[in-house]
Amino acid sequence: MVLGWSQNLTASIEMTDVRLNFPLPVVTPNHKPILHTRIEFRVDESFPWTLQDDVLAPLDELLLVDVAPGTYFYQATVFDTDLVSGPPSNATATIGFLPPGSTVLTATVE
Repeated sequence: MVLGWSQNLTASIEMTDVRLNFPLPVVTPNHKPILHTRIEFRVDESFPWTLQDDVLAPLDELLLVDVAPGTYFYQATVFDTDLVSGPPSNATATIGFLPPGSTVLTATVE
């Protein structure tokens, strides 16, 4: 574990999309460069983590589109170029059902 690295994962909901933000920690001369942030999820706290994505640095955001209704637990872990990890950061997102009659329209302009 890379000591001194902390990360703050946040999840925001936009209709049926989940936006995960995970600001990258500051790299000092005592750290290796950041390689990626591993995003994992699960739908119950008793379940094992499932890989969602490995987001390459310097990106610090992931948009999950059209997520099914339910509660999701997310975990972000930053890895350096030697694949040494920092401590994980967690967030929860609950996607509700859309109200009756609501639709997401897609328009094509020709």
